[in-house]
Amino acid sequence: MASEKFKVGDKIRVIGYRPGKYPPGYVDDMGTEELFKRLVGRRYTIRGFYDFGHIELHPKRNHVVWIEADLVKLVSASR
Repeated sequence: MASEKFKVGDKIRVIGYRPGKYPPGYVDDMGTEELFKRLVGRRYTIRGFYDFGHIELHPKRNHVVWIEADLVKLVSASR
């Protein structure tokens, strides 16, 4: 589980993403796929944890995303 390895306040770098699985004919008009692609390589502060250990990030003001722990790397631990 993510909370065993990471803590709120830790600085992490997103190292990958998983492409979405959409039903035939579905159009990603919200830009979810592009959003996760843009996260890769950037640093963020862990803001919390969601069910199943997903890490909560705030890439922009008033935006929240959750990402799997195996897609991030610890940059610096919080104190």
